[in-house]
Amino acid sequence: MSEYRYIDGDTNYYKFGGEVYPIGFKIYYSDYSVYTGKGNKEDLKHAWNLAPDQDVQIVILYQNTKDGMGRNTRMVYSGVDYYIFDGDMFVFSNEEHSGTILYGVWMEDRDFRELFNNAWSDYNI
Repeated sequence: MSEYRYIDGDTNYYKFGGEVYPIGFKIYYSDYSVYTGKGNKEDLKHAWNLAPDQDVQIVILYQNTKDGMGRNTRMVYSGVDYYIFDGDMFVFSNEEHSGTILYGVWMEDRDFRELFNNAWSDYNI
């Protein structure tokens, strides 16, 4: 368990603090649209609050660290009912928590795989 990311049962927590932190996110929706937020913690909170809140499929958090190819490292989240950000912590869970909630929805496997492959290959923030 790291100081910024931890798992409790089926819930993933990603909090600000320490040397690794998110600098942006992308939200992928059932209709293949993508919503992007980037910047500091306050910028991310503002962008998250403006994001469409229904039909979320995938959320990718881009971190301030680089991989071996010079790309920002990422955390990829999918398959939960609630995608939440309270300004200090992202929560990805099947249980509600406090914060601004975006709602996940089930998608056909074939369509999800196509969307996931597009998201997985996208390193641009």
